[in-house]
Amino acid sequence: MIGSIEYRLQQSLELNLGNLLAMEWVDAEKEIVDAADQALETRLELLAGENGQLLRDLESALKREPVEVWDDTAKARLLLGLAQGVRTGFDRRTHKQVKQVYVRFQYAYLAAQSLENREAEDLIAEVMDHFYAAQEALQDAWGETKWREKATTAATLAEFGSAAAILGDNFAETAPANLPDEQRETLIGELGRLRMTEIQRELLLRAITDQWVEYLTKVEALRVSIGLEAYAQRDPLVQYRRQASEMFQLLMGDIRSQVVSRVFAYQPRRWNANPLGAETASVQTSAAPSGKPKKTKKKRKRHKK
Repeated sequence: MIGSIEYRLQQSLELNLGNLLAMEWVDAEKEIVDAADQALETRLELLAGENGQLLRDLESALKREPVEVWDDTAKARLLLGLAQGVRTGFDRRTHKQVKQVYVRFQYAYLAAQSLENREAEDLIAEVMDHFYAAQEALQDAWGETKWREKATTAATLAEFGSAAAILGDNFAETAPANLPDEQRETLIGELGRLRMTEIQRELLLRAITDQWVEYLTKVEALRVSIGLEAYAQRDPLVQYRRQASEMFQLLMGDIRSQVVSRVFAYQPRRWNANPLGAETASVQTSAAPSGKPKKTKKKRKRHKK
């Protein structure tokens, strides 16, 4: 138990195991708790004291960071950097000193304290507002990406496909470079909306495929094992329907959870496409004769005795 506490605190408690074994459980518990509190106070003083590590790292980070305006992104980057530290360690394999990156503290505990005594309805509304804002930001980012891809190759807006229909027929023959700013923002928003719809459909199809296969496996296992319900004086058909219905509800929840967890971290796949016939040509080139006959080495025949 002491080893688990020391591993959790990343610091030795400096307790005498022999003395603890001779104590009553109440006294030993008090000794361990006091040692843990003292270790936490020492660690807090080293991190956030008058000359703590956080103050020194913060001063050096502010000098290195060429930021004129501290927006949310810059602040988040700074806070994430402060949560990690670098210390000198010893590599057992190479027997050399190495610098190790370790986690000083985690903001999950601070977030848990901020959520204490919060109403569930208010928390749900705040989370949903955050998700909607994240979805709008992703939609704008995808719209900008699709605009840059198409604006360099398309001669007119008609080549933008269905997204250009939002501007009407008046701008169909307009070049992307000549498009007014207001219509450009509208088109970028439509491009992002269409791209996000494609992403959501792809993720939903992938989640249904993955979860449906697992669901069928569980249903098959349930069908095989449901016959044992008859031994417990239960109707097997009723039990099968009830458990299968519960499993289907869990399936729908798992599909929604998988889509939501991946939609904000989706990254497009990049394929290295080769021209058609490239592999065939390379195979034919390697298999083509060089024009010179190959010399075959004669094998010696051994006479049987």
